Amino acid sequence: MPFAAGMVSAAEESPCSQQTAKEQPQGPVNIEIYEGLLMLQHRGQDSAGMVTLKDGKFIEYKANGLVKDVFNNTKTMDKLQGNPLGMYLVHNGNITNTAELKVLLNSSSSFFNRYLRTDSDSEVLLNVLADEIHRAHQRCCQEGVACDPTNHKMELVFEAGVATMKLLKGAYSCISMIAGVGLIAFRDPFGIRPLVLGRRTSDDGDEWCVASEDCAFGPIGFQRVRDVLPGEMIVITEDGWDIDCVVPVPDGSRPAAIQMSAELGLPYREGLVKNRYVGRTFIMPDQRTRELSVRRKLNAMPAVFSGKSVLLVDDSIVRGTTMSQIVDMVRKAGAKKVYLASASPPVRYPNVYGVDMPTKKEFVATDLSEEEIRKVLGADGLLYQSIDDLLAVAQSLNPDIQQFEASCFTGHYVTEDISPAYLQSLESSVRLKDRTRAGEKVALVA
Repeated sequence: MPFAAGMVSAAEESPCSQQTAKEQPQGPVNIEIYEGLLMLQHRGQDSAGMVTLKDGKFIEYKANGLVKDVFNNTKTMDKLQGNPLGMYLVHNGNITNTAELKVLLNSSSSFFNRYLRTDSDSEVLLNVLADEIHRAHQRCCQEGVACDPTNHKMELVFEAGVATMKLLKGAYSCISMIAGVGLIAFRDPFGIRPLVLGRRTSDDGDEWCVASEDCAFGPIGFQRVRDVLPGEMIVITEDGWDIDCVVPVPDGSRPAAIQMSAELGLPYREGLVKNRYVGRTFIMPDQRTRELSVRRKLNAMPAVFSGKSVLLVDDSIVRGTTMSQIVDMVRKAGAKKVYLASASPPVRYPNVYGVDMPTKKEFVATDLSEEEIRKVLGADGLLYQSIDDLLAVAQSLNPDIQQFEASCFTGHYVTEDISPAYLQSLESSVRLKDRTRAGEKVALVA
C-alpha cells in the first residue's frame, strides 16, 4: 500500500513540521497530507513539500511558499514522475556533529564513500541511516540461513536505527520511507523535537499517521495515540498485522501476553482452555505421543476466535509439536488469521546441562529461516524475541550476574568443554534414535 510524507519549513534556524500517512481506500493520500499540512502551517512558512510512494516508486514535489500556494495546481501531483531511489527522509531539527559525520561518510568506514550534494544536515542524516542499514544487511547475510535479510527487514532497520542514534548528536525527529519496508518514524534520545503517532480505524483495518503535532489529525479523522518516545523508532510496514486480540498459550506465556496486549493497546483474551489432567507434551517420549496429546490438552474457544485475527503468545517454540497443532485448532475454531509471538529466541542448539533438549534434529528452527519456520507451523506471521533483548532484560533484573547460560539459543556453552564430537554422540544415542522434528504430520481426529 502506498505511503506519503509532507513537510513545511521556515528559515534554517526556525521550527518546521512534518506529517505522514498511509494512502486510504476512500481517496488519494496527497489530499489528506495537504489537509494535515495546512493545520501545521504555523510551524513554518518558507517552503512546503510532499513525497508519496506507489508501485515501488517515489513521487516528490517541493517548493518555496505556503502550503496553499505550493499545491495550488490540481494537476501538480498528476504530472510528477516517479523516482526509483530507495529511501526518502523528512527531518525536523539540527544535527550538531555534521562535520564529524561527513568525515565518517567519506572514509573507508563507510561502505560506499558517500558523495554529499549539499551542506544540509538532513542529507548527512539520511546517508548515515542508509549506511547503517547496509551494514546491518551485510551482517545478516554473513550469518547464513539463521538470518534471511528478506524476512528480517524490520529487525535490520531497528538495528540500523540504534547504530544511527549512537552516531548522531543534536535534535531530530524524522520520518523516512524505505521502499520494500514501509514508514519509519524516530526521535532523538532527549525528545527535543516533537513527534506524535495517530490512528484511524476503517473497514480495511487500522491506518496510521505521524506528525509534528496532533492538530494535523483532526481534519482527516485520525485520533492521537501517543508521542513517539525519546530515542524510539516506529516501523509501519506495508503489510502489517491487523490483530484483534492477544491470546496466551497456557500457562507460562501469560505474563508476556498480558504485557504485549498492554503495549499494543489490544484486548487480552483467554481463548485456549487447558485440561489440567493431561501431562506436558514437552516431556513425552516420542513425537507421535506428543502430537496425539495436544488436542486432549487444549480446547480452542470459538467464542474468542471466530472471525478474528489473533496473536498467539507462547513462552517458547522448541519442537513446534504443540504450536503447529494449536494453530490448526485455532483456525478450525474460526480464526481469520493466526499470528505467533515467542517470548524466547529460536531454539537451534542442544541443551547438555539437564534440560530434555539434547538433539537439534528435533527443533523446528534447525537450519530454517523464520519464514520457513512460519510455514512449517502454518501461521500467518511469526515473531521471535531477540537474544540481545532477552539477555538485556535478565541483566537488568540482576546486574550481579555477568554471564548467562543461553547455549540453546547461541550455541555457546559456558563450560567451554562441549565439543562437536560430544554433540554428535548425543545425536547418535540409542535413546534418541526415534526422535524427529516437528512437521511430520500425524492423523488426528478433527
